[in-house]
This record gives sequence, C-alpha cells and structure tokens, in this order.
Amino acid sequence: MSQLMFSNMAMNLEDAYRQASRLNERVWQSMQDSQRRTEAASRARTEREAADRARRAAVSVSGSPYGGGPPAKAKNGTVRDAVVSAIEQVATR
Repeated sequence: MSQLMFSNMAMNLEDAYRQASRLNERVWQSMQDSQRRTEAASRARTEREAADRARRAAVSVSGSPYGGGPPAKAKNGTVRDAVVSAIEQVATR
C-alpha cells in the first residue's frame, strides 16, 4: 500500500487499500465471496419478506359484513312504501 501511495498510484489510504487488495488474488477472491454471500442473504431476506406479505394478504376474512339491522319491509308491498320504510330506519339510527 505504501508503494502505491509513494508512486502516486493511490491518492488516499482507501484507494491504496482497494488497489492492494485487488492485486492479491486470495484477498480479492475472499472479498468477492463475502460480497456474493451478503448479496445472496439480502435477496433471500427480500424474497422472504415478499412471501410473508403475500401470505398475510391471502388470508380470507371470515364472518359476515355488518348489515346495520334487519332488511326494510314494505307495509303494503309498494315501492313507495319500501322507500319510506328505509328512510324511517335510517332516521331512527
């Protein structure tokens, strides 16, 4: 690393470290393997989270929706009577 710095091939320690590690095949291979493992773990975590979200979204809802009360009944069986009865039910809530 010092040779890289003295020969002005590296401008700072970080650059010198990166270049020196690239020149050593074992170190470079180790760094690449570590990066691949990290990326694979990240992908697996992302896929697992997506599967969990999909699993939670696929849960069906049980029970019946709230209807708000018994259905309106027409007194005389006409449409007008049904409408009046529905309005009365809403007004009493």
